[in-house]
Amino acid sequence: MLAVGGNTGMRPEAGTILARKLTVEQAKKAVDILVDWYAEHGEPRERMGKLLERLGNPLEGVEL
Repeated sequence: MLAVGGNTGMRPEAGTILARKLTVEQAKKAVDILVDWYAEHGEPRERMGKLLERLGNPLEGVEL
């Protein structure tokens, strides 16, 4: 399972599950895709969870 975007502190929030039942290789590929997507679409200092809210799951429909 791959989950990202959680938060701690005054307003804790669980991460968003982006993919389930991944092999190690699939998880590595998914993380590479996420890092590239974040670098391309994220605003300065934007948290991953906020970016996911704004643009949705970048792994949706992607063959890992």
